[in-house]
Formats: sequence, structure tokens, C-alpha cells
Amino acid sequence: GANRLAPLCARAGDHEGAVGALQVVLRISPSNITAWEALGASYNALGRHSAALKAFERAMELSDDAGEGCRSYAAAQSGHIHLTLGSSVEAAECYDKAMSDGIDRVAVLFGSASAHAYYAKGALRWGAPGRAATSVRLAKHAILRVIELMSDDATATVWKLAGDIHHLA
Repeated sequence: GANRLAPLCARAGDHEGAVGALQVVLRISPSNITAWEALGASYNALGRHSAALKAFERAMELSDDAGEGCRSYAAAQSGHIHLTLGSSVEAAECYDKAMSDGIDRVAVLFGSASAHAYYAKGALRWGAPGRAATSVRLAKHAILRVIELMSDDATATVWKLAGDIHHLA
């Protein structure tokens, strides 16, 4: 019941209902990685960022324990939340983890470029040019890969970030 109810609630925009159903699922099956990811997504949709980060972290821990490797979705969503909250170091770490499977995903690469560019700006303000240079290099690599993957479909947002990174460099 609750296993089927959670995705129905989430698709209908009833994220509170999804959270309730997922909590039931996790009481019965506390090692259900997919349920932890879904719980994180529902908490995130509700703006409950701390709870979302904890749920995504649990999904990643369980995945590591099971030898399944990185849960890219959980890592990327955690990166997005950290970036939204202004934590560029944590965001970059999460995006790097999301990219550890070797699959190039535009959203993850864009998030990584954003996180590294944000960190580089801060590093320049703190007087840490070496750290800024490293982050700019990582941001540049990520945004160039985004442009390569999107080719003619690259959006104004992508080009703006590319320009910001170029300016930082």
C-alpha cells in the first residue's frame, strides 16, 4: 500500500502525503535506498532542506554499504541544496560524488561548474588565489563539457555561467 501510495502522492504534488507513506515504508524496510531518495525529494519539495539532506545522505550511506557505488541522484540533489544554501564547498563535494560514476549529466556538470565558480569568487575575496585558480579550472572544465553536450541547445544560463567563469579566470 504505502509503497504504491508514495509515488502517487508525489506525482499529485502531495509531498506531505508522500512523506507519510515513505515513513511507513522505511519503518518496515529501513534499508530501502530508493525510499530514502524519494523521502529526500519530498522533503526538498517541501523546503525542508535539513531533512532532505539527511535522507539523501542515508541513501548514499546505504548504497555504499551495499557496494552499489554512488547514488548520483542523491548526491546531485544534495549538491543543489547545499548550493542553494550558499555552501559551495559541500555543494562541490556532492557534485563531484555525483560525477564519480563517469556518466556526464548536464545538470550535474552545470551544478559542479556553479559550485566551483561560487567557491572561486569567495576564495578571491578571502585572499586565497591558489584555491580560486583550482576551482576556476574545475568550473571551466565542467561548463565546457556542458556546452559540448548541449551543443546548439545551450541556454542563455549556460552561456552566462561560462562568461562568469571566463571573467573569474
